[in-house]
Amino acid sequence: MALISMVRCERDSYVTSDLNPSEMFLGDELEFNAVTKYFYIDRALPKKRLSEDEMLEVNNIYRSIAQSDQAMGRWWVTVGGLVALGFCLAAAPLLVFRRRVEEIGQPG
Repeated sequence: MALISMVRCERDSYVTSDLNPSEMFLGDELEFNAVTKYFYIDRALPKKRLSEDEMLEVNNIYRSIAQSDQAMGRWWVTVGGLVALGFCLAAAPLLVFRRRVEEIGQPG
């Protein structure tokens, strides 16, 4: 995450970032896009509109990311279940052994 600094110098405010600390821009002339983490210097230029093919590609990328996230969630649940099962299987012989020792130790 970029740290953005604003410096007041006489009547103007300047903006810089830790990503490019050697560059300063007039704050009134900038627009910051929080999603892309980019400063736009010329706000008069229109933003690029995506074509239908580009929008479909972006949507497919977001869908594949969502599917990957869901698959990763299922993977963690599976791993957690296997760890719990392994713990139970490892503890069962110890509990049986402990019960046998207690039975042997009792008079009767």
